[in-house]
Amino acid sequence: MRDETRLHLKEKDLIEKLIPMSITIGPFYIVTSKLRESLSSKRKQMAEAVLNYQTRKVRNKAEDVSNSFRDIQRKLFEKPNNMEDLHEHREWMKTVPGLLDDKKDDITNVIEEFNLLDEFLFNLSNEDFNSKWNLMSWPWKISNMMIQVEEQHVEEEERFRKLQIQDTANLNDRMDTLIMNVAGLSAHSNIDKAHEVANECRRLNKSLKECQELSSVYNNRERLFGIPITNVI
Repeated sequence: MRDETRLHLKEKDLIEKLIPMSITIGPFYIVTSKLRESLSSKRKQMAEAVLNYQTRKVRNKAEDVSNSFRDIQRKLFEKPNNMEDLHEHREWMKTVPGLLDDKKDDITNVIEEFNLLDEFLFNLSNEDFNSKWNLMSWPWKISNMMIQVEEQHVEEEERFRKLQIQDTANLNDRMDTLIMNVAGLSAHSNIDKAHEVANECRRLNKSLKECQELSSVYNNRERLFGIPITNVI
C-alpha cells in the first residue's frame, strides 16, 4: 500500500513538473493547464483510492480485534448462579492475562496500518480515529474490569456461603423428617394397607435419593468454599 500510494503521488508531482501551464510552439500559444490538472487529478484520485481502501481494510481489522476484547468483556461480567459457576469463572479469569498477551501482536499490526495512513497525512474520520485509540486502550480497560469483577466475586462468594448454610440446614431438616417417616413404617401391620405402604416406601426412597444427590452437590460446594465436609447422609 505504501509503495503504490507513493508511486501515484510521485507520478502526480512528475506530471506537474513536466507539463507547464502553457507552451508556445512557433506562432502558436497552447494552454495545457487543463490537461495538466486532469492528469494530476487522476493520479491524486488513484492515490486517495488506495488510501481509502487501506482505511476500510484497517477499519475492519480494528473492529475484529475490538470484538474479541468485547467477548472477553462480556464473559467477565457474566453473573454466576452458584458456587460452581463462580469457581469456573475464577479459573477462566486466570487465563485472561495470557489472552491479552496473545492479542498484543494483533493490536500492534492494526496500529501500524493506521500509521501508514498517517504517513500520507490522511484524515481519518472521527469514528476511525476513536477506533484506533480505543483499540490501544482495550488491555488497560480489561485489566481494570478484572479488578472490579474480583471484588464482585468476593461479594458473590459470601452470598453463596450464606445460601450454603441455609441449604444444608434445610437438607438436615428434610433428612430428619425422612428418618421419622421411615421409622413410622414399622408401625403398619394392617395387610389391607399394604398397597398404601408400598407407595409410601417408593415415595420415601425417591426422596432419599434426592437427598443423596443434594448432599453430593453441597459437599462439592463445601470443598470449593474450603470448609469442613458435612455428613448429612
